[in-house]
Amino acid sequence: MKRRDDLMTMIEILINADIARKPTPLMTGCNLSYVPFMELVNRLLKIGLLELLPGVHRDGRSKVRYRTTDEGRKFANEAMNLYQVIEDNYIKKRLKEIRAV
Repeated sequence: MKRRDDLMTMIEILINADIARKPTPLMTGCNLSYVPFMELVNRLLKIGLLELLPGVHRDGRSKVRYRTTDEGRKFANEAMNLYQVIEDNYIKKRLKEIRAV
């Protein structure tokens, strides 16, 4: 099974947080446990690709949601395009190597 790098995982968070989402559904949607999720979310918040939408439930509990910023959407789209180009070039290279054998 191929392991994701931090960049790909951050892109997944940005894509999943396109609409404002609570931490738990966002975390499970990206298949992450709490600590790695929060490390990546804090990085994304710090660089302005993700925003924190605070709120309060009627019973006083915190109602935190995360949402991708416009800059985060642009970043995620560009990064996905770049990953696609890299993957396409890798596949083309491998096909040439296979055909040469």
